[in-house]
Amino acid sequence: MSNKAARTSKKKNDTKHEAFDTILTIVKAGIPPVMIGPAGSGKTTIAKQVAQDLGLEFYYAGGVESSFQLRGFTDAHGNTTKAPFRIAFEEGGLFLFDELDASDPQAIVSLHAALDNGVLDAPDGMIEKHPDFHYMGAANTWGHGATLQYMGRNALD
Repeated sequence: MSNKAARTSKKKNDTKHEAFDTILTIVKAGIPPVMIGPAGSGKTTIAKQVAQDLGLEFYYAGGVESSFQLRGFTDAHGNTTKAPFRIAFEEGGLFLFDELDASDPQAIVSLHAALDNGVLDAPDGMIEKHPDFHYMGAANTWGHGATLQYMGRNALD
């Protein structure tokens, strides 16, 4: 993805990111894209635009420190708190996992298991993936670990 912020689409008064059409096609094909680029290159903007185009709610998490930020958790009173990923996965929507390369590896394992198996291991039971659930990922690095510009990044497999 280039650093250009946006281009004008065919619709009057409708500005779309230059990579919008490509990413939308990928998402519609059921392929979960991962967008790589520096801060400010439009990754979140594209995800919001794709959600809007598909008529879906937009959900977001960035720099996830624990799988519970994706799966949710049960509090001391036995109440389940649903995280944005779980809500999108269960009810439909587009979820953007931003800062993948700055997130806890165990959280990424939980994410991968849900995406791969179509089932989320939530604290209150197994949740089947909604037919209108779509996932997009975003990172600043190519998954090889820290760089001079992005020091706190993890290597990803």
